[in-house]
Amino acid sequence: ELIGIRTNHLWHPDDMPAVLALREKAQGGTPAGAVLRLRHKDGHFVWVELSSTPYLTSGGEHGAITYMRDVSEKLRAEAALEEREEKYRLLAENAADVVFQCDVDGRLHWISPSVRARLGWSDTELVGKHLVDLLHPEDTTPLRSADVRLTAGSDATFEARFRLRSGGYRWLGIVLRPMLDDQGTVIGRVAGARDIEDEVVGRRSLTESEELFRTAMRAAGIGMAMVDVEGRFMAVNPALAQMVRRDPDWFEGHGMEDILHTEEMEPEALDRVRLWSGEVEVVTREIRLMRSDGRIVWGRRVGALVRDAAGAPHALLLQIEDVTAGHVAAELLD
Repeated sequence: ELIGIRTNHLWHPDDMPAVLALREKAQGGTPAGAVLRLRHKDGHFVWVELSSTPYLTSGGEHGAITYMRDVSEKLRAEAALEEREEKYRLLAENAADVVFQCDVDGRLHWISPSVRARLGWSDTELVGKHLVDLLHPEDTTPLRSADVRLTAGSDATFEARFRLRSGGYRWLGIVLRPMLDDQGTVIGRVAGARDIEDEVVGRRSLTESEELFRTAMRAAGIGMAMVDVEGRFMAVNPALAQMVRRDPDWFEGHGMEDILHTEEMEPEALDRVRLWSGEVEVVTREIRLMRSDGRIVWGRRVGALVRDAAGAPHALLLQIEDVTAGHVAAELLD
């Protein structure tokens, strides 16, 4: 069936430049080899590895003896190995608890067996499902936003609640990367998912605690303020603003030294250093504050160091009770 026919139609169209290059080398007397796609009798293509050795006929015409072997299975195995290596590379790079691959429509093609430990599903149960069907209904918007970035060829990250097999949801942090073909077209996504349930719960608890603190600070009957390492105001409650006759907005960009009597600045700075260095956790002292009208206000100041979740110094919390009346009474008695 093959003897006497031209071979051009046997090769995959995309491989014709390589075929022509091989022929040119053969005519020049140079042995050559390549891996190309050859048409099977039933119409599909198989990968063959060929080597061509040129020769001259008795009539002086150029010819070539070509040896071919089917390497389709070898290439499929290498591609599968490369795909597995890419999945595990993604796992290592992102310290992921779960790795998965999906097409451009979000249908899962592969997911690591470790998903059972996180969500309760087996990998075989999830293959074929759409990613959006596993998300909490309120968390589909971050996925759509990530899809826009992925379609443009960029990486994307988002956090979402994933459905548990037993019911309920669990927070996962997702890192998505586009899969590209040889022409740079996005043909799918690979992703690493990290269990962030405890992290999200911790963040929410911190937010609730901070809101509770702000509420208590606003409602406090004594002056309160948060200052940084240099004494600049981070937060001030209405009671302190009223004590020094300042508008609450005035405190932005100002610090304790702007409301202290000049003789109080040095001892106050020393107390701040003692607190930030960890020498003491709390300092108490009576200080003089200056009102906006120039009058002096006496306050009993209690300062305490506030640490962040990692235990590092974060701010100083100051509580200042107005004790001016006591000082005025003492002066009258004298």
